[in-house]
Amino acid sequence: MTDRIALVTGASRGLGFALAEALAPRYHIVAVGRTTGALEALDDRIKAKGGSATLAPNGHRPARGHGPALPLVSTTAGAAWRSGRTRRCTRAR
Repeated sequence: MTDRIALVTGASRGLGFALAEALAPRYHIVAVGRTTGALEALDDRIKAKGGSATLAPNGHRPARGHGPALPLVSTTAGAAWRSGRTRRCTRAR
């Protein structure tokens, strides 16, 4: 496993899925998403490219009018950190 980590929210589909897959060759991916099956598909694709991932399914939806189930601040975005120094966002190259 690499010492570089990328946290990607919304990773079960769309932009988050694509971002996690693009970052996988250089980062260990922590993938947060609502759909467990889609996160497992992402994990399979990451492993096929020689990468590694930790899956964090968050399928909980709040009851109507009761606010978020978890205090997640970010939307679909990637954040990477290394050696304790946090960067706001990482661009896949």
